Amino acid sequence: MKVLTVDASGAARRLFERRGFTMDRRNDFLLSGVPIHNYRMSKAIS
Repeated sequence: MKVLTVDASGAARRLFERRGFTMDRRNDFLLSGVPIHNYRMSKAIS
């Protein structure tokens, strides 16, 4: 495994950024007709 990925909420995004993750993209979607979003984040590991 060379890269860790996570789909993080807006609140969790800051936590993952402090741990060295970078945001790859914002995911926008509908959940039961309600528009919501989260963030795909990744971090290279050795």
